[in-house]
Amino acid sequence: MTDFNKYLIRVFTITLIVIALLAAGMFYLSKDINKRVEKVQNLQNQIAKRLEETNAFAALRADYNKAKEINLVLNNYFSSKDDVVVNFKTVIETLAKKNNIASPSFSFTGEGILTSEGFTRTTFNLNFYSFYGDLVKFLKEAEESHFTIKFISPAISKEENTNKFNVVMPGQIFSF
Repeated sequence: MTDFNKYLIRVFTITLIVIALLAAGMFYLSKDINKRVEKVQNLQNQIAKRLEETNAFAALRADYNKAKEINLVLNNYFSSKDDVVVNFKTVIETLAKKNNIASPSFSFTGEGILTSEGFTRTTFNLNFYSFYGDLVKFLKEAEESHFTIKFISPAISKEENTNKFNVVMPGQIFSF
């Protein structure tokens, strides 16, 4: 009987060790499986997010095409920033000579500032002497030029001895 008890204890001990090993193996595998499941879920979330972003991007395509058309129209109305920097002063000086403007003095007073509307606004200052009729012609031709100009509170004073006007015209020119 003692041999049987020893045999039973041995079988019981081996069974407990096997059960403990199996339980430890299952615990380890469940941790590994949980990590892999978490990784798969993260990948699924990333794929879903990218799919959502792609759908949103595709929906914006129509708006992009409309904006592209509007941009082409605006480019016909507004000069480029480079065109303003290179040609605006020359155009103003040519208009001044054409309209008998005396002693034109032109200078840019500020760098182009991007506005919330999406175009660039560059400030300038223009000083000259002119007769009234020449002043009106000059302003009309400046308005009809391919530049978009805004004159801000011009100061016009008449000289007493002549019929000439002293004109100080700060302004802004708009470009893309």
